Amino acid sequence: MNIKPRKLEYGDTIGIISPSDPVNPKLFQKRISRATNALEKIGFKVKFGKSVYGTKSAIHTAKNRALDINNMFKDDSIKAILTTWGGLCSNQTLPYLDFELIKHNPKIIVGYSDTTILLNAIFAKTNLITFHGPALLKEFGEFPTPLEYTLQSFEKTLMKSNIIGTLKPPSHWTDETLYWDKEDYKRPRKLMTNRDWYFIGSGKTTGHLIGGNIDTFVALTGTEFIPKTKGAILLLEDNVLKNQDIRSIVKNLTHIEQTGIFRDINGIILGKFSNCIPQTQRIIESILVNLVNKYNYPIVTEVDFGHTDPKLTLPIGINIEINTKKKKISILENAVKS
Repeated sequence: MNIKPRKLEYGDTIGIISPSDPVNPKLFQKRISRATNALEKIGFKVKFGKSVYGTKSAIHTAKNRALDINNMFKDDSIKAILTTWGGLCSNQTLPYLDFELIKHNPKIIVGYSDTTILLNAIFAKTNLITFHGPALLKEFGEFPTPLEYTLQSFEKTLMKSNIIGTLKPPSHWTDETLYWDKEDYKRPRKLMTNRDWYFIGSGKTTGHLIGGNIDTFVALTGTEFIPKTKGAILLLEDNVLKNQDIRSIVKNLTHIEQTGIFRDINGIILGKFSNCIPQTQRIIESILVNLVNKYNYPIVTEVDFGHTDPKLTLPIGINIEINTKKKKISILENAVKS
């Protein structure tokens, strides 16, 4: 049986962790301050883990990063846990996580990108619902303030114990990069008019939500930390770096097919790919469709949950429905409890 964490309330303390890469405070002072102030202005208190700051040195070893995570779950004053950003190698922490501690002290944990590892592993090992959503620096550090759609989804998913219901796309979006503490405090990022989510296939399907970043999720395959894939709805998104071809994405999608995961699942929700021209997005979508069209389940593309902004907060482990006729994605239950 799934474990739903207690809902977040104004006045609660949010614990901050860096399970992948540490944050250099000398480089991003403005961004850190703006993100922290944004959470406090909403009505939360903020507490930073011991290994959040630093460089890639001994203080940020896998054991220390895992200790931060364990301590946040153990600390009764912490009501939710938020990652600073993504990075690499959060899977190094998995052998040192106390899953029994986490299971018996259930809390909201939120992040994306490399945090895909933690979200899926914690759900797999404990049945605790986790949350694919905004990170401290990128989303809450947005200039001049966090984007409204991101905040609305965060609050609706984490602060209300009623059924989440139908998801809708934002009116505008961006993947513009402004260098933190050099350009990002001079002007807001440029927003573009959003396209509707694109539904492929016919009928409707339901399943428990798993997945996240493609490159990161692949690292879970073949391990004890991957959630049950049978009957799931799989989230997939990635960050296409400038001047990078898409062969690494094709390689990872092919690997997922060869593991049998695409055969097991009931549907796919594909995110927008950042730094990606529309033609490249179409190519990635067509490659995916060619891999899975023999399974005849619905696919939705260009959904706003990955490395673009604003973004949804989506509960890993909760039942979700894709209805291609009505062109709707619906979360069928509440993700937190009162």
